[in-house]
Amino acid sequence: MFKFSFRSWSVGTQTFWLMLGMSLLLVWLGAVTFSKAMYDSQLEQLQDEINKRTALFSTTLLDALLSEDIPVLETTLKGLVEIHPNLLGAEFCDYSHRPLLQWGEDVPGCSGDFTENMTTEKVMTTQRKIVFEGEYFGAIALRWNLNTQFKRLEAQINELVMWILFAVLLLAFLLFVQVRALVVLPIRKVDSYLHQVESHSVIDHSAGSYSSKELVHLSEGVEALLQSMVAEATLRIEREELLSTLEEKVVERTEELRRSNNQLSSIMENMRDSIVVIDSNTHVVINNPAAESQFPQLGMTDLVSFPDLFPVELSDPVGKILSEDGLSIETLFFSDDEGNKVLLEVTTTPLLVDDSTSQKLVLIRDVTKQHDLEEKEHMIAFQEGVAEMSANIMHNIGNTLTSMSGDLIAIRKSAIRPLEQIGVLLERLTEQRDEVLPERTSGMLEGVIQVLQRVSRDGLSVPVENVETGITSISSVVRLQMHSSKPTFQVSRLHPESFLKEVVALVEPEILRLGIDVKIEVAAGLNEVILPRNQLFITMLSLVKNGVEAISASHREDGELILQAFLMDFEEANGVCFSIKDNGIGVKSEDIGHIFNHGKSSKQGGSGNGLHASANFAKGFGGQISLQSEGVDEGALVEVWLPHQTAV
Repeated sequence: MFKFSFRSWSVGTQTFWLMLGMSLLLVWLGAVTFSKAMYDSQLEQLQDEINKRTALFSTTLLDALLSEDIPVLETTLKGLVEIHPNLLGAEFCDYSHRPLLQWGEDVPGCSGDFTENMTTEKVMTTQRKIVFEGEYFGAIALRWNLNTQFKRLEAQINELVMWILFAVLLLAFLLFVQVRALVVLPIRKVDSYLHQVESHSVIDHSAGSYSSKELVHLSEGVEALLQSMVAEATLRIEREELLSTLEEKVVERTEELRRSNNQLSSIMENMRDSIVVIDSNTHVVINNPAAESQFPQLGMTDLVSFPDLFPVELSDPVGKILSEDGLSIETLFFSDDEGNKVLLEVTTTPLLVDDSTSQKLVLIRDVTKQHDLEEKEHMIAFQEGVAEMSANIMHNIGNTLTSMSGDLIAIRKSAIRPLEQIGVLLERLTEQRDEVLPERTSGMLEGVIQVLQRVSRDGLSVPVENVETGITSISSVVRLQMHSSKPTFQVSRLHPESFLKEVVALVEPEILRLGIDVKIEVAAGLNEVILPRNQLFITMLSLVKNGVEAISASHREDGELILQAFLMDFEEANGVCFSIKDNGIGVKSEDIGHIFNHGKSSKQGGSGNGLHASANFAKGFGGQISLQSEGVDEGALVEVWLPHQTAV
């Protein structure tokens, strides 16, 4: 593809085209200027000539217009047409502007607005008033065809332009010859010499080769420059080889750093755990998208303090984390804005940027779900242990009951049936006592006594002893199991509000069905306690179910259940209290004292096992349980106090 480039031309070519362009520009300017001046001058002369003709003609018509002699006017006009064949039309008017005579195809008007002359498209119209001694007698209007005059004028202008063009081109040629001799040729010689220097050819210093001493001096200077350039080129080659080696190493190292940086960036961008880098002033300087998602404050301002990412009550543990010099792994347990449990595992390690600057890399993992799964696994394991223990007990009891079942069948066969026959015999004897002789009655009674003695000796004695032995065995199994399985409490960290929500969730269908309003109230700052979660969960679930059943039994439409958790000291011991308050059927005052005994229940058909088990758990862990009620239909309040220690 052709690409125009003025700079790629030689000096001679540039000079030629530049001078040619300037010459043509001067020709155009001169032609336009001279032709315009000549045109205006010739047009002015032509107008003067036509005006003189019109004035002369108007003087010859004075008498004819005064007398309104039409034939004379026609004769005069005919003579004018013969003298001037370029006349196109004419009109003669009297003093009242009434046309007296009109002639020609293109007749001008001598009435209306009167102008001296009008020239349009090579046609000129002249108008002349005829005034004698200050009195107006009429007017004439003549229209002239100036096409011939204008053609002559254009031919003169074209001839003048050609002469100007020839003169300018001749002048430009002469000037180009002088410039070529004085400028272009010396420049070409200098260019040829530079090519010799570039190709390391033999350089001719003679004056014959160069037309001036300046060029000779220039060649000597260029030769010295060439030698300097050769030495510099040698150094440049050596430097380039060294730089090439260094550049390869730099490129290689840069590529390694780029790959490492891309890998690190990819890890940080795609990592689900939060990563932040904090400076010595605990300000967050770098964070990944996961950290910005977990802590929205990082996207709101440019400079965020790391402790400000957490609630105020965690200022001490966060400060402890930041005070560690080496690798540190800590867990933070707190509530979010909605009161939900949050468990974070915070790992810090120092980053040495330089000798004067130190930073810390912080990895924050949200292990809340993991903690929930572990709690569920512990609960399942606890329930499996209870189920296994119950299975062992039921297995032993089942074996004993199977044996006792055989004894009961033997009692039925060997004792119950004979006793039924004796009953029938005695019933008949009673009905026929008046008819039967006393001796016979006495004999029958003696027979009955013998049968009873035989049944007691052979049919009841052994089976009853076996049943008694079985009952004793069952009691021994239960007692042995109770003594051998002392309560073991595996404590874990739990979030009180989330814990109570999980308890309520298990009875939520019944709560929704009854329309009970449930409130969970946790003391401010109580984010974590260490307690036996599994046993406490079963206890709280049992107590919440009791509260729901009490509200259901009261047939209230405004049922309310309030669950609270707060710190409370008992007998100079630190602890946490869980309370369940309902507005159900309440408890009679006489039942409160033994409500936690085994088998005691305030509900109709209740087994009393739930409150008894809850009391056993609380006391077994070193805690207390209490129930308060104002009476029937006054609701009840159950409080479970347990000793605990907060996480360090």
